[in-house]
Amino acid sequence: IENSIKYPDGKNVECVIADTTIGGVAEAAACAEKFRNENVGVSLTVTPCWCYGSETIDMDPQIPKAVWGFNDTERPGAVYLAAALAGHNQKGIPAFGIYGKDVQDADDTTIPDDVKEKIVRFVKAGLATAIMRGKSYLSMGSVSMGIAGSIVNEDFFQAYPGMRNEYMDITKFLRRLEQEIYETRHQIENMIDVFKNIFKADKSYMQNNDAIEGWMFINFIVMHWYYQILRMLQVLKLNNKYSPKDIILFLSNVKKVKINNKWYDSELTKNEKELFDKLKILIV
Repeated sequence: IENSIKYPDGKNVECVIADTTIGGVAEAAACAEKFRNENVGVSLTVTPCWCYGSETIDMDPQIPKAVWGFNDTERPGAVYLAAALAGHNQKGIPAFGIYGKDVQDADDTTIPDDVKEKIVRFVKAGLATAIMRGKSYLSMGSVSMGIAGSIVNEDFFQAYPGMRNEYMDITKFLRRLEQEIYETRHQIENMIDVFKNIFKADKSYMQNNDAIEGWMFINFIVMHWYYQILRMLQVLKLNNKYSPKDIILFLSNVKKVKINNKWYDSELTKNEKELFDKLKILIV
C-alpha cells in the first residue's frame, strides 16, 4: 500500500498496524484508540481464522473499512469475512469484502495479484473519502434541467463522507456576469505574463516535493504583494506614473548597514520617502 498509493501532495501514504492480533473486545478497543491517536482514515482487517465478529469489527462509522478473508487450505477466513460483513450490515456500517480467487497454503505469506488489485482500489477510494471528510460540497445551480440524478442527497454526504452541504443559486452567476465581477481573460493573461517575465518564475528547477512546495508558496506571496501594490497605485491614481515593478525595484535598494556594531537604514531619496508614505509602506 505504501509503495503504490500517494496523497494528493505526492507523499506516500503511511500504514498503521495494531500492536496485537484482535481476538476480543479489549484488543479491538486498544486498536481503535491507537487508530484515533494516529489519525487513521481507512481501515483494513486481515483475517485467516474465525473469531467473534461483532466483538472485533471496526465500529467507527466514519472510517471506510474492508475485510480481507484469507483464502487458505486450513483456515476459515471466508467464514469470518461473511460473518463480519453481515455484522456491519446489521449495524448499518458500510464495509467492503475482499477474498482471493485462488486457495493458498497456510504458510504462504504472498499476496495474490487479484487481492492486491482489490486492496489498492479500496484504499484509493477510502482515502479519497477520508480526505473529503469535514469539507464542504458546494452545489452550484442546484438541479440541472430537472435531472433527478443531480439532486444533492444531503443524508449521504453528511452520514458517510461526513461533509457539509452548501448551495449557490444560479442568480449569483447571473449577477457576476452582468456586473462583470470576475477575472477577465486579459487580467488572467496579464498575471501569467507577470509570473513569467517579471518574476522569471515559469521554471522551478526544484529537486524534491518540499522544495517545490516552498517555491510555490513564495511565488504565491510574491504575486499577492504585486497585486496589492498595483491596487494601492490605482487607488492613489499613481499607476500612470509608477508600476508595481518600479516599487519592487525601489524596495530592493533598501538595505540595512552595520556600522560600529549598530544597524542603520540605507538612505532614501526624497521622492522615495514621499512615495512610500503615500503607499503607507513602513520601512523597518
